[in-house]
Amino acid sequence: MGLANSPQERVVSRLTLTLFSLVIAAGGALGACGDDKGATSPTAASIPLGVSCASDADCGDLQPTQCQQAACGEAGVCVITAVADGTACSTGAVCVEEQVCQGGTCGGGHAPARDCGDKVCGTDACGNSCGVCAANFECTAAGQCEEIVDPCMGLSFAGCCTGDGKAVWCDGGQLDEQDCAAAGGTCGWRDDVGYYYCTSGDEPPAPDASLPYLCPDSECASADPCGDRECGHQCGLLCGTCGDGEVCRADGTCGEDVCGDLTFTGCCRGTLSYYCKDGVVEVLDCSTVDPASCGWDSAEGFYDCGLSGADPSGTNPADCDEYDFVVPK
Repeated sequence: MGLANSPQERVVSRLTLTLFSLVIAAGGALGACGDDKGATSPTAASIPLGVSCASDADCGDLQPTQCQQAACGEAGVCVITAVADGTACSTGAVCVEEQVCQGGTCGGGHAPARDCGDKVCGTDACGNSCGVCAANFECTAAGQCEEIVDPCMGLSFAGCCTGDGKAVWCDGGQLDEQDCAAAGGTCGWRDDVGYYYCTSGDEPPAPDASLPYLCPDSECASADPCGDRECGHQCGLLCGTCGDGEVCRADGTCGEDVCGDLTFTGCCRGTLSYYCKDGVVEVLDCSTVDPASCGWDSAEGFYDCGLSGADPSGTNPADCDEYDFVVPK
């Protein structure tokens, strides 16, 4: 480094060196703040600093970043040059190891080895996989596999029946049930609604084999559910069929088809309400109720006493003369 010619020049030279040292130090601090991708600051092959020097040692305190170095240039002025490519460095990224300098910039590297501790699923702090859970298991926040408990036992809204006469189904992720036997009925598939529910006498299974009659872990109440029944279903099992012109009654016996095309929906004849139930024509005397009339019950979807009018859709005529059935004596 050249000598100052006077005390004033010595002060100016020292002040200049101090200012440049502060600038370079600040630049080095800023350049060290890279992101996780390894970028630090733009570099050039040779950046003059304007600080006089006689050797590289005079520029030793001016290194701006870990991938750059200050050296004494041919003009006697300190310049910045890149350190050798492959020199180890670090941007400070937590999940990057073995970064190196390349062209004066720190970058590259790779993710560290998996560090899962006691985790058996999920990821570690750097996103490395710690494993996956088997079917019907889920990974907890602690990285442990836990079995998925289905409160509905795999049932849908279509449901099933228990061996003791209960209808069971899933609604909103929770099991619900109706004790049909306690209400004097039985449980079976209802074609009119499309699910298992309370019936009277017959206990048919669903037409779709994927919807079995019995609920999980349930058994028929008897080893021989049909007993002496000659037709219909018991506990989802077919007990037999009736001949032409016959229907299966609620007690499991075959008899004359007296209902014809009359269904449970029924019809009206004056103040009498007729309907078919379990192969038998039933009749209600509406003259004993107030008002003494027979009509359409829009809430229930059948004809009943104390009402008036016909099915507004026209699907179910009100007049019993529109149906072919045997009027009981």
